Amino acid sequence: MPEPVLIFIHGIGEHAPGWSGDAIARLDERAADYSTMEGNGIANLFHVVEISYDEILLDVISRWAEEVQGLKTNALYAHVEPALDWLDGSAHGDFVWTHIADVILYMSSAIRNAVASAVAVVLGETIVEMGTANRSYNILAHSMGTSVAAEAVTALATPDPDPDGWPGLPSGFRFDNVFMIANTSRLLQRDSIKAYTSSRLLPASVQPSGLCVNYWNFAHRFDPIPAPRRFELTGPPAQGYMNFTLEHYYDTNLHALTHYLEHPLVHGAVFRAASRSHLPVGAWRAAIKRYQDKADKMIGGKFDRFTQVQNYLDRLEEHPAPNLLTAINFAEQIVWIVRRMREMQ
Repeated sequence: MPEPVLIFIHGIGEHAPGWSGDAIARLDERAADYSTMEGNGIANLFHVVEISYDEILLDVISRWAEEVQGLKTNALYAHVEPALDWLDGSAHGDFVWTHIADVILYMSSAIRNAVASAVAVVLGETIVEMGTANRSYNILAHSMGTSVAAEAVTALATPDPDPDGWPGLPSGFRFDNVFMIANTSRLLQRDSIKAYTSSRLLPASVQPSGLCVNYWNFAHRFDPIPAPRRFELTGPPAQGYMNFTLEHYYDTNLHALTHYLEHPLVHGAVFRAASRSHLPVGAWRAAIKRYQDKADKMIGGKFDRFTQVQNYLDRLEEHPAPNLLTAINFAEQIVWIVRRMREMQ
């Protein structure tokens, strides 16, 4: 049986070394709920690789006054410039900078290329060092990290013409499972790498050039980050594309990776990527059914009862989403995301 590798790629916000620890701890907590897991945690199931690209973004922010004009010049679209102006006018260190600056910076081609290249290098080094014989590779990406993963894998699939450069992925290589959580690859796509067509991080059975076998797409019904341009590729599960809209309430931050991992649809899919015997499909389906059938299974943590959830959702709805038929401006979408994210803290 192949030895599985699980590669974590983070989303927005600061992620110091060890950032995946909270996600791993949540997965370990949920693993303890299943007798079939036999006490195995993530460290027993996978060889874990953690990727961070924070230093690139923090370096730009530390030199903001020198960088801002260049970012505007290199903006991927004209409507990114108003978002940069808005960020420039916000007080450094406030909510906008700590929670959403990454997304705006990422819409500059220079920053995007640097981030994608850095992540591609780690992916490439991991595959070369560990090899492909008796290995299965899996990616778990969250938030902006889903777009970064799509860009990095697309770069990884492109051989460097330099004889001493990257030769490209081994022939026939595929990532076994790609878990795209709060997927932003469509929201943040650029013309040269479209999420549904030219990205290489797609199921091979849906897109012939795709480089994964199974593509798992998870979005919470009220998560504002992926909402403006939700990723909704057409393709049946039989072709390796699984698309789920979740609704559960354990944390006011519905966007948090740990909140997504609380749901059995998500953590169960991850456990089964290591070995289906750890969580047989019957036990997994039963866990999902129990979770969805019993109202009290969908709330917990910061919520004791559904009236609290409803009051919380009412606050979120005070900031209605922009109508994408009339308002496709990136800055408008970002302002709306920030307003909702503030309510979620």
